[in-house]
Amino acid sequence: MIAVRIEGISKAFPGTQALAGCSLGLHTGECHGLVGENGAGKSTLMKILAGAEQADAGMVELFGAPVRFRNPREGRASGISAIYQELELIPELSVAENVFLGREPLGRMGLLDRSGMRSEAARLLCGLGHDLDPTARVARLNLAEKQLVEIARALAAEARVFLMDEPTAALGDRDRAGLFTVIRKLTGAGAAVAFISHRLEEVLEICDRVTVLRDGRVVLSAPAPGLTKDRLIVAMAGHPPEDLRRGVAPGKAETGIPGRPPVELAAVEGQECPSPPALQTIGLRTASGLDAISLRLHAGEIAVATGLAGSGRTRLLRALFGADPITAGEVRLLGRAFRPGSPSEAAASGVGFLGEDRRLDGLLPELGVRANV
Repeated sequence: MIAVRIEGISKAFPGTQALAGCSLGLHTGECHGLVGENGAGKSTLMKILAGAEQADAGMVELFGAPVRFRNPREGRASGISAIYQELELIPELSVAENVFLGREPLGRMGLLDRSGMRSEAARLLCGLGHDLDPTARVARLNLAEKQLVEIARALAAEARVFLMDEPTAALGDRDRAGLFTVIRKLTGAGAAVAFISHRLEEVLEICDRVTVLRDGRVVLSAPAPGLTKDRLIVAMAGHPPEDLRRGVAPGKAETGIPGRPPVELAAVEGQECPSPPALQTIGLRTASGLDAISLRLHAGEIAVATGLAGSGRTRLLRALFGADPITAGEVRLLGRAFRPGSPSEAAASGVGFLGEDRRLDGLLPELGVRANV
């Protein structure tokens, strides 16, 4: 059964045609993947379905009835729940209060049923494989935990159609597996799920059907079992993917940049890298809880800091950028002692920082593009 039918949807913004005659259908009991390059129109289409944007042309049917939502409240009232790439949470409220925001249950004498809110929020989060404290303030959570609260809020709405825009972007493997379990339960119960992701492997893993958007148009829509990652890339880009694995000599890494020579890789275990490190920490300890962190980063390298949520990856980068105090240990930048007292000092020394939460740590939304740059 078709839960949502989209016919000829078009949407233009100043200087940009975001959608141009887009048509597709979301079926009950299915997870439908939407993929495409940045700017292909995926998020705009989701916002139109949820009522956050209005289409310039075209039609949307919900379970056979034409709908045109003027705002997200109308979309939610009709059974559509959206999880956006930009989280919509109130930091000063608790986890439970955010989960039930706008739909707070009432108890005796018309007062908020806070106990019921806490227990139900805990149950929903447990179903996602997480034991977040429902009384904790959202402002104290990391990005992955905030994402789980957003997902729990969508589940609490008992919607019939779920729109998920990059829901796994901040999740680790355990949380991602928990979300996929929930998606399978939802589709098993007859819900329709639209799932946007840039991770093609997980799209092919969780989705029953995949639609590819390019320049605001549908260029491919087919059952997921018959698709491959390469076929999706061809549809997204409009041409075959470039093969950067061109028989590079051992000990070299291809840069993928025309005219740029291969980069010397860091030495394997037991060998010393010939060049001095560009950045080095020795026994680093921070006020945020890191202890005895030692690492070396050489020019021409990309080093990966990995670990579970809460393991300290973000705190390490914040300390190196001067956002968290360093209490002990040594840091050397280009061979010189380096202990920035603030982000501005780190930036003046040539260190840049891209935080996991761009909206909170990287941008001032009230200012223009030029001021932010």
